[in-house]
Amino acid sequence: MYDSLAYSSAGLAPDHVHNAHAQHTQALKSPSSSTLLVANTAVVQEGYNVLREYLHTLNQSFGAEASTTNLADEQSLRSINEWVKHHTDGKIEQLLSEPLSSDARFVLLNAIYFKGLWNTPFHSASTFKASFFNAGTERVEIDMMHGQITAGYARDDETNSDVVDLPYAGLDYSMTIVRPRDRTGADALRQVLTRQVFRRFLSELSETVVNVALPKFKIEGEYKLKRPLSLLGVSKAFTKDEADFSGISGSRDLFVHDVVHKAVVEVNEEGSQAAAVTGVTIYTQSAFVGTPFV
Repeated sequence: MYDSLAYSSAGLAPDHVHNAHAQHTQALKSPSSSTLLVANTAVVQEGYNVLREYLHTLNQSFGAEASTTNLADEQSLRSINEWVKHHTDGKIEQLLSEPLSSDARFVLLNAIYFKGLWNTPFHSASTFKASFFNAGTERVEIDMMHGQITAGYARDDETNSDVVDLPYAGLDYSMTIVRPRDRTGADALRQVLTRQVFRRFLSELSETVVNVALPKFKIEGEYKLKRPLSLLGVSKAFTKDEADFSGISGSRDLFVHDVVHKAVVEVNEEGSQAAAVTGVTIYTQSAFVGTPFV
């Protein structure tokens, strides 16, 4: 799992991982003109023993507190969903739609909420209907924001794309938009958009005044991550006979049942709001942006 989660490629030795997470968690709490809230918690089945050392690690590295409940009843379902709603400022109201199985022993929850105002807001009077092409082919009329924005801009010939980096107030955060020049090129762009390519985009940016046309939009999604994570090499975590989470309970009686991620992003003239929540259930054995962009 250490290699699959790319800790080695990031240059982190195994015994430095927890400290790196602690530093990252603390860095996210730094003062900023934007609002960024991160919360973690662990919910444990009543009567199930968790090692004190593991609970200490959760608290020190992730700022997570642990609570106990009967994970299989309706009250725990409501409590988990209320936690999600509270820590995403109401943007995500529900993660679980039904109580967990009686085999559930552990739920890990992570929530992130971001709200940022544009450094240069769009004026609502300059928002009007314009064409947007879903998948590059289906024409729809949407609300398009317009403005002259001082932002980072680059033309990347290797991917045949335009890149614009719109800053939020305080300049601590920004939204980077990559628009393929080919109207149907979004899928091809996603195929080559690696971390290295994105870093190249950022290195190419130069500050200039850009005439920006950006849709007002809201995107919501729910993603089951069991298969993607298995393809990345962590399949043993989901396999009863191979999973080893003895660091949690002291025995090899646990495996990951599922990992669910929900996210919402909303962009308007004033700025952006984004929220995401990830739940890990652990069971016992038994530019002119009128075309798709990234």
